[in-house]
Amino acid sequence: GRITYANEAWRRNGRDGVASQEFVAAVGHSYLDEWSVAGDATAEHVVAQLSALLAGRSAGFTTVYPCHSPDELRWVKLIARPVEHTHGAAMLIHVDHTEAFLAAARSRVQHEIARCLARDVSLEDACGHLVDSVTVELEWQIGAVWVPEEDDQALRCVKLRIDRDLAGGPFEAQTRSSRFLRGLGLLGRVWETRAPEWIASVATATNVPRLAAAVQDGVRSGFAFAIHADAKVLAVIEFYASRQRACDEALLGVLGNIGTQVGDMIRRQRAEESQRLSLQETLRVRSRLETLLEAAPMFVATVDADGRVEFA
Repeated sequence: GRITYANEAWRRNGRDGVASQEFVAAVGHSYLDEWSVAGDATAEHVVAQLSALLAGRSAGFTTVYPCHSPDELRWVKLIARPVEHTHGAAMLIHVDHTEAFLAAARSRVQHEIARCLARDVSLEDACGHLVDSVTVELEWQIGAVWVPEEDDQALRCVKLRIDRDLAGGPFEAQTRSSRFLRGLGLLGRVWETRAPEWIASVATATNVPRLAAAVQDGVRSGFAFAIHADAKVLAVIEFYASRQRACDEALLGVLGNIGTQVGDMIRRQRAEESQRLSLQETLRVRSRLETLLEAAPMFVATVDADGRVEFA
């Protein structure tokens, strides 16, 4: 399992915090040992598969694994194949798979929300599914749902999902207790404009009310988008990450569309509910009127627009 050759691209892409310097230097270092140290499920899979390949029990394998640094998310596709005519040797090709991984994750989010909308769920449930899906599929550590208060003057947090490593800190406390006016911070701007917005670096951004708490807890990037029907914002959903994340325009586009779809569903639900209540009121009034007319001493009849008797 020792590395016998590595090209310049391998060394150039070695980054502090991702692998040891010996691993980056490569030649003579044990590839299997480096994976064994990680000790997670992905590492166990790679070690088992590569051991089988080197022993001649496998024709090769392909896997995708996270290769994140403190400042960047990255996924790598590992393609392992035997070296012809050389027993116990393998060629390992590593390809940057980040864009493909994120594209697939965005598609999974869309699919999950489409299933959710097909069930005609409530606004609370739809927003909850969105937070859960985005945080899990796209590795955001914080997701929160904010809705306008009854007087429509401020946003308040009604759902918060936060990773265990960040839970209990000042950012969580301020998120649960804060109120945001239109135009105040990321949430207030999105509420005011109804347009998605991304903050690549929280520490250097302006108009960040929870800045001190974010810096203390290591919150580095974030974005938010609105759930709206026409000009009315029904909710604003925000996400934050503990790694710096460059703006993902494709994700903002997907979630912007989802925000409109959820808003349209809620508008239709409310229109149907209003129509149902209106019909109930009409029937109640008619029943009361018929009761009064039934007891009246005069001859009374009602006819419809075609002249047919409805009540006598």
